[in-house]
Amino acid sequence: MRDNSFHLLTLGCPKNEVDSEAIMGLLENNGFSFEADQDLSKLIIINTCTFIEAATRDSIDAILEVALRKKKEQSVILIGCLVQRYPHELYVELTEVSAFVGLNDYKKLPEIAVKVLDGERVLLVSEFNARDSCFIKERERIGSKNSYYVKIADGCSRSCAFCILPRLHGKYVSRKIESIVAEVQRLCRDGEIEAILIAQDTGLYGTDIYGKKSLSRLIDEISTIDNVRWIRLLYLNPDTIDHELIEEYKSNPKLLKYIDIPIQHASDDVLRRMNRTDTNKYIRSLVSRLRGEVPGLVLRTSVIVGFPGETDDDFEQLKEFIVANEFDWAGVFEYSSQDTTPSSKMRPCGGELIKERYSELSLIQFEIMEKRRTKLVGDVLELLVEGPSPEHSEMYEARSYREAPEIDGKIFLRRMRLSNKDFTRAKIVSSEGLDLIAEEII
Repeated sequence: MRDNSFHLLTLGCPKNEVDSEAIMGLLENNGFSFEADQDLSKLIIINTCTFIEAATRDSIDAILEVALRKKKEQSVILIGCLVQRYPHELYVELTEVSAFVGLNDYKKLPEIAVKVLDGERVLLVSEFNARDSCFIKERERIGSKNSYYVKIADGCSRSCAFCILPRLHGKYVSRKIESIVAEVQRLCRDGEIEAILIAQDTGLYGTDIYGKKSLSRLIDEISTIDNVRWIRLLYLNPDTIDHELIEEYKSNPKLLKYIDIPIQHASDDVLRRMNRTDTNKYIRSLVSRLRGEVPGLVLRTSVIVGFPGETDDDFEQLKEFIVANEFDWAGVFEYSSQDTTPSSKMRPCGGELIKERYSELSLIQFEIMEKRRTKLVGDVLELLVEGPSPEHSEMYEARSYREAPEIDGKIFLRRMRLSNKDFTRAKIVSSEGLDLIAEEII
């Protein structure tokens, strides 16, 4: 009897995690079995990322590590963005890899896996079309069972000068509301969950299939599902946050008061060269309005330092903006050139200068986050308990509405009477950097 076991390694963003779960379900429904121990699997599937230079390096390093470690009888299959971007180069260079599968070809993975097990080497990378992409119904959760990413659209129709994703994923395509609701219903059949809605441009949901922004309508539909306890939105570009969505945040108790707004910069000159539609004035006005209308709102953002042509004055404007607006969370990223993007043809900033600016702004933002976390001591919050902490014995890890999984800080419960997957209330008793210590209210 053939060994059809596979191990799945996921790199990159939550959207890749969703694809991996769909792939796991697809393979398991076609006679393959998931093996948690990589060393015991017959097939090792790596879902790659190439969003920025660092992600590309991480993907290559992971591939090489697996190739060196794998046993003779094991085979490696590469899928994902890196394969879509460099199919032929990877096929020639990585002779240890048995198959290279593009973003539009996931549905053929079962038959490709059979060919690999029979000793064939496969290259299948079609031109990506989000409308035909991997919105696979089969999905098997990897890891925690109380928080799920739900991909509501694929592709991107923006033309940011630094971003390669539209070239790889095609134009923006929304899923139908019925399809998304059915998926969420399946995901929460075993108990209460947090549903995290994601897309490359989440706020534009529905514009292509319903003729108008329909995110609020989608949220209302998901809110009717009894076992959905929390709904969280990620990746809302500033120009997509309208009055209807703000009203949804104010009135819907299931929609967490947490908004992730990737502003990228605060200098109008840099924003113009990035081909962003926002301005410093508009973003300031939006942040002020959101905080004024939605009490208790948590704001996350992301910014890029060292974009080509960024002057000392541009950087000072960015620092001033970050200090003035005190985002609860912010990711600071060094600019990295992506070939074929418009910014790759611009005159770059020096590497050392980029690193200096990155370090300076990261320290400023860390101090802001630490200060805002300390202010939470004494508050009582509803927490989603994720399980025993691997870092602190006799403690449990948890999150409130203020923390998105994996990217924000954690809350550690000192004593816990409930089991995994439960929601509970706890009082914050102390802070340690960006993490908080809490005690359950019994």
